[in-house]
This record gives sequence, structure tokens and C-alpha cells, in this order.
Amino acid sequence: SIYIFNQQQKNSMITLLIALFWTLPPFLLYLGLRAARRLKNNCALYCLYYMYNLMYIGLIFAIILQSMDVKDLIKVLKDYIQSASVWFGMLSQIFLCNVFITDLMFITIF
Repeated sequence: SIYIFNQQQKNSMITLLIALFWTLPPFLLYLGLRAARRLKNNCALYCLYYMYNLMYIGLIFAIILQSMDVKDLIKVLKDYIQSASVWFGMLSQIFLCNVFITDLMFITIF
């Protein structure tokens, strides 16, 4: 579905943001877990957790803002915020990412 979205946009910046969306968060997890294992520090895992979530959400917002015009942005955001299915979908994605990160943290610590 992401590639269909990219084909409709025909924009190299959107293509770059999508590539970063699929590569940067896993790369950050790899580097952070490797550093946490070497340092044996739980604070590094908390920093990794927050950095991962901020990067994930930041890249999603960058893709959304890059793909829309300013006039359409306000209308779409208003409709987006009022939709309950979007909120439930976003929360389920965040919880799924948190479970994955927690599993990786426990594998690293124990």
C-alpha cells in the first residue's frame, strides 16, 4: 500500500521519506540494542525506546505534511481527528511497536 501511495505522488521527496521510514527505525533499534548490551545500562534502553517512538511518529508526520497542500491539510486533519477508527488504528500500531521493543529489551537484558 505504501508503494501505491508513492506511485500516485510521483515525488522524489516522498520516496526518500518512505525509504527512511522503513530503514531508520530498525537501524536505530539495532544500534541502540547493541550499545545497551555493551554498556549494560537500562537508561540506554529507555533512551532507545523514546528515540524510536519519536522517529517513527516524526517520519509519519513528515510524509503526511510533504504530500499535502496547506489548504487541504487543515480540512484533512479535521476529518482525520474526528474519525474514531484512525485513533484506534494508531493506538494499536503504537502498542504493537511497544510490545516488539519490550521483547527486544528483555532478550537483551536477560
